[in-house]
Amino acid sequence: SAPRSAPATPGTRSCTPALAAEPTTLFTLHPALASFAQPLTPALVRELQHLADELPRPLVLPDLGALFARALHPATRHRLGAHFTREQAILRVLGPTIVRPWQRRLALLRSPADLERSLAALRSYTILDPACGCGDVLHAALRAMLAIAADLRSRWLALHPAPPPAGPWFTLAQLHGIEQNPLAAALARASLQLAH
Repeated sequence: SAPRSAPATPGTRSCTPALAAEPTTLFTLHPALASFAQPLTPALVRELQHLADELPRPLVLPDLGALFARALHPATRHRLGAHFTREQAILRVLGPTIVRPWQRRLALLRSPADLERSLAALRSYTILDPACGCGDVLHAALRAMLAIAADLRSRWLALHPAPPPAGPWFTLAQLHGIEQNPLAAALARASLQLAH
């Protein structure tokens, strides 16, 4: 089916463009979330470049949240509830919900069977941000999960007689985000692709 045009978001610095017939996909969304996806169109790429040109160099990934915040008129930002979440706040959420439970699980590994079960759990683990904005939470979650995968791999090498299975052990396909603003969604895709 042909892509639908997203409604214009009042207060953005440019009009929401018509969506391209063949969108550029940086990672695959879960089928249940695909209807929420906004493709990265040539017009969005131009808008991102225009906004990125205004940022100091070198560009670091947390600047993407600031980039999105600067693209919205303050009244629109307030009406939509759009805000930039600082990394310290994100880590306060990810620590008790994702990082520490996985660290506890890895600390309890004692046998090859434990390792195999943990690897299966890691490969099937998914994370959803239902209002992902420009992907700052998903980006931090990806970094955390890649560190957990590296920790599991080192424990595998220490405890398992067989070599570790080929990776990757955690991928972008395990991260899901829902975002209605096409510019924010484009920034989320870019952030995750750069981080991975």
